[in-house]
Amino acid sequence: MKYSAAKEINALVQKLVKDGWTYWRGGRHGRLQAPSGHPTLTIGCTPSDRRAFQNFRRDLRNALSFQETATGTQTNWA
Repeated sequence: MKYSAAKEINALVQKLVKDGWTYWRGGRHGRLQAPSGHPTLTIGCTPSDRRAFQNFRRDLRNALSFQETATGTQTNWA
């Protein structure tokens, strides 16, 4: 399944889905939800910003730090 037109984002989302994250598409954006249920990230299917990958990694880092504090576990994705 293709998650995003950006190769880097697509590869990272594939890894996250294999790790148990849930993905669903709605309109022009996809949604990615952590295995714990929180938080949910928004992914542009056709990002036009050249910094889209860096912004997605930042959002993922923030989501993982939120998840770590909520569950007490640590992961190294971004």
